[in-house]
Amino acid sequence: LKGIELLAMEKYAEVEQQVKLLQTAGSTQLSQLLAARLAYARQQYDQAKSLFDELLKSPQPPMSAYFYRALTLDKLNLPQLAMADYDRVVAANTNHFAARFNRADVALELDKTSQAIADLKKAATLAGGERRARALIKLAQAYRQSKQETLAKSTLEEAIRFYTASVVAR
Repeated sequence: LKGIELLAMEKYAEVEQQVKLLQTAGSTQLSQLLAARLAYARQQYDQAKSLFDELLKSPQPPMSAYFYRALTLDKLNLPQLAMADYDRVVAANTNHFAARFNRADVALELDKTSQAIADLKKAATLAGGERRARALIKLAQAYRQSKQETLAKSTLEEAIRFYTASVVAR
């Protein structure tokens, strides 16, 4: 957990120390996951993919490795592979907002509008506030892409209600 906190604060040198500590302690999976996430945070996507691939070969890899590899594959412009990993995450946890939201984004890229719409509808029910608004805006875009202008308009109107009171956000 400390390594994840350090990642969020962008203290990469300290994250590297945490990786070494985990390796020394024999926590292979945790050290691999943290090292892969560090590579992703540093935008070293090829290295991150390689580290995630290696981690996912281990018995019972953490589900978060599939999610972060999907993010990495998306950055590497490999949408079909990213979709497969998002599918795994959603199959394991149907209420994973970020996996559904990101999978919908990839689905739109792959012209799978109906899947994107289904994912975004579900994602919108899993969140509130600004996250819900973002899901609704993306849903409106999916409706628009599928030529459902009336639904797009009503969804955008709904999204406005979930943004903060800030005029700028609206």
